[in-house]
Amino acid sequence: MRVPATGGLTHAEDGVVLPDGRLLVGDWNHGLVTIDQDGAIRPFGDFAAAGFRTKPDPLWNSPNGISWEPDGRHVLVADITGGHLYRVDTRTEEVRLLYDHPFGINAAVRDPSGAIWFTQSTENPAGAGSEARMFAAADRPMGDGSVWRIAPDDTGLPEPSATKVVEGLHFANGIVFDKPRGRLYVAEIVASNILSFAVDPVTGALGDRRVLARVTTPDNLELAADGMLWAASPFANALYVVDPDTGEVSKAFDPDPAKSARMVAELERRQAVGEPVLPLLGPDLWAPLPGLVTGVILSPNGEGPIHVSGLGDALVRLESEPTKPAQKGASADFARRYAAAWSSRKPGGVASFYAADGSLAVNGGDPAIGRAAIAEVARGFMEAFPDLVVALDGLEQEGDRLLFRWTLTGTHAGSGAAVRIDGTEAWLLSGDGMIVDSIGSFDGADYERQLVPPGPDDLERVLEHRDNAILAGIRSGGIAGIMDLYAPDALYSPSADSLLEGASAIEEFWKEIVASPAHDAAIEPLRIERLANDAFVEVQTYDVFDNTGKRLFGGHAALLWRRVDGAWRIASDVSN
Repeated sequence: MRVPATGGLTHAEDGVVLPDGRLLVGDWNHGLVTIDQDGAIRPFGDFAAAGFRTKPDPLWNSPNGISWEPDGRHVLVADITGGHLYRVDTRTEEVRLLYDHPFGINAAVRDPSGAIWFTQSTENPAGAGSEARMFAAADRPMGDGSVWRIAPDDTGLPEPSATKVVEGLHFANGIVFDKPRGRLYVAEIVASNILSFAVDPVTGALGDRRVLARVTTPDNLELAADGMLWAASPFANALYVVDPDTGEVSKAFDPDPAKSARMVAELERRQAVGEPVLPLLGPDLWAPLPGLVTGVILSPNGEGPIHVSGLGDALVRLESEPTKPAQKGASADFARRYAAAWSSRKPGGVASFYAADGSLAVNGGDPAIGRAAIAEVARGFMEAFPDLVVALDGLEQEGDRLLFRWTLTGTHAGSGAAVRIDGTEAWLLSGDGMIVDSIGSFDGADYERQLVPPGPDDLERVLEHRDNAILAGIRSGGIAGIMDLYAPDALYSPSADSLLEGASAIEEFWKEIVASPAHDAAIEPLRIERLANDAFVEVQTYDVFDNTGKRLFGGHAALLWRRVDGAWRIASDVSN
């Protein structure tokens, strides 16, 4: 149901529910507006008196994230183009400019200590180019997103100061403080991550950084009364629910699942090859909704309707009960054991999860029916990738099926290419918990592309192969693919006080890494400079995580690559 039925909103990115049941949402023309039960729209507060400007003024302000303060009376309103942070008294409608940031502020939240945390999506100073810079950072990873904190004692000052506490993010977006768990959650939309940080209750220092969940383009976040974390996804045109205790993800609302799956696959393909993704944003993406999905407005105490906010002229009130998260415990354990079976190199282990007459179809092909036939499908993958590892990425309930999201990593036996492929299986389960029917899918074109060795001038493919080889190695425990990246006489300095010379010393280092809790790695090239036909330099940032998403270590590195016997190899690697 559209709210208001006749439209009339302008850029209602986010909002809250007032105690009297009215909706309070962002508005380009007025700062905030209320929506009454009958759909009437009314400006809320005098934002102009607090310095708010509208188009076509080049210093125009754009309300973005909106959140309640712990007192239940005030709301914080973030301005993504002008960098203003407003504090609004919902009883008196008084509007105060609390802080003016050098760059746009995406979202803000106040914790029980009185400190304010906010996200900066990118370095977009107020002025004519602010919006263009914001869209550029949403189109390709820039790594200039960050999280900032205003200390409790500073929030009441005429000119409070803010401290950067997290940097290097790819378009930091929604932010939520979880008081019971003592954690801060941050959406990193371009990286499709929701990050989680432990917050020291005395000093406010952040620690124990981890990836809580992988969610397609998470935008605004909301913490529900039951402790579950909700995330809006523009590119999936959907709402997700994340369990903060386990990281399990389920889809709560999706008006067109088939289209959503196609759009997400195309988004991931474009991101993998470095193509622009913003051209996907259009009516074909968000239909039948009135506009791009950006947020979710939850009713207090979990009672009342849920509203989907976005960039159209109306909100959407969910008429039916949103899809519940997939059952915890048995389903999650089943999925983890199934992924482990694929990683075991034992085809029969995979088949044992199916009913006797169960079926498995992959990418629209003829189904394999029965455990023997399913075992042969598994055997084909295991022989193609002797070091194959399948990791569970998420579990979602979609209608009568359970959607198992996975990532496959491994080294292809034929081409020697290191491959990383994401995919899904849509399971229909029997009453006793066996798979009756599985519909598997992955991007076949991207798979075939990764099997072809990179050309001498295709440096992006060279680095993609490097990333895949490292991920395959740390997940499988085998380092042959990693060692193949190095020249025979390579030098590697993993820290300021260590220099490893030659293959043997480097091999011992990597043996320690793959034997550690390391499970995932994120490597982001910052600069690539071609020195000659047979040499280039790469400057990168890297992070290594365990299987819960907790960051183990990371930093920056400078690598010299040389072409040796027709293949690119790392000649020297200096890390910090």
